[in-house]
Amino acid sequence: MRKLHIFTLLAAFLIIIGCTEEKDFYFYTTQTANVNFKAVNLTVGYPDSALSVRYDGYFDEVWAEGERRDSFSIDYYRINEWDGEEEWMGYINFELNYKNVLWSGGYNQIEFTFLPSCPEEKEAKFTMPDGQVFNVTADNPTFKWTVSKEKWTESNLWEYNRLIATAESTYQRGGNTISARGYVIISLSNEGNYLRYNSYRGKWYWDNWEDNPVMTFKGNVDFTVENLTVGSIDFARSEKIVNDYYPSISREPYDYFSIDIYDLYDSVPEYLYKEDVYLQYTNRIWAAGDNQLKITFHPSEDEPKGATFILPDGKEVFLQALEDRTYVWTLDRETMANINMNDGRIAIVAWNNYSGDDGEHENRGVVEIDVATDIRYDSDMKLWIRDYWTEQTRSNAIRRK
Repeated sequence: MRKLHIFTLLAAFLIIIGCTEEKDFYFYTTQTANVNFKAVNLTVGYPDSALSVRYDGYFDEVWAEGERRDSFSIDYYRINEWDGEEEWMGYINFELNYKNVLWSGGYNQIEFTFLPSCPEEKEAKFTMPDGQVFNVTADNPTFKWTVSKEKWTESNLWEYNRLIATAESTYQRGGNTISARGYVIISLSNEGNYLRYNSYRGKWYWDNWEDNPVMTFKGNVDFTVENLTVGSIDFARSEKIVNDYYPSISREPYDYFSIDIYDLYDSVPEYLYKEDVYLQYTNRIWAAGDNQLKITFHPSEDEPKGATFILPDGKEVFLQALEDRTYVWTLDRETMANINMNDGRIAIVAWNNYSGDDGEHENRGVVEIDVATDIRYDSDMKLWIRDYWTEQTRSNAIRRK
């Protein structure tokens, strides 16, 4: 009976098992992963790029699988502090060895592209080093961001000349929750914090852009001065003022003109001699008493308003960029009463400041005038008269026997 009972129970158990519906048992989990994306420094070009790696608690440089030897070089310039001139400094070579690191200088534009790991990963949130957030999707995966000082003052993601760009996403796959986070490192090493790109000029400059985010260029106010009394040969073009120093640029070859000099005896002109006037500098003209000097402003496309001209007698004249670009000034005894000459010369100075697409501009230009204090032009007689016109009145200047 005992054996029969055991077999009966066993048979019943097997029947019950055979009639029970089969079921699968799942254990749902949360998993971590990388948000795949690439970053390319558009200012440099494709070699300067990086692929994201998974965040595991540290922002580390990760060696690329296989040997990465991407390289590039840039030419760079500087603005000389003494004269404001642009000069070529040389070139710098760069090598990229890490998978998740790209190089950048100041004002580089970087393009980020989201690369979903699977169809379920449809969107991601990117956080830039300055805290700016970009939300992207699989259908619209790309955005651009520029490395610039104006976007932040301090950032906990700016460390050891590194900027960290991160991306996060959360999605469901196979019943599991995937919590993904990836990052790339934007390296400012190899002088990146002293090299900046000026997109308007298309050049790299040596400039401490972290402390001085706006570039300042010192230039010339372009204007010309023509002595209308002499003619077009007595003509000069401005040169840039360098640290309050007035440069003299040689004419090659030099120009000259001749004038006949007369004296007056009882108001009757008497021929004395022919005088040759040599013009040895491109930014200097010759002028005598009662000469009319025509000033013409030649603005660049970036000078939207105009320039202020300081005449030798201290008078200020504003010439506009779009109209009223000329002004005629007369050099006579009355104006000379308020002028201090320097080694026989006086100067017309112009200046303007403005903001351009490439940065701030501080322009200063000058034309010097060699003054003949012993010659004046008599417009009634149309003659050049021997006359110390800066020292005496017109009536006393008429010599008598």
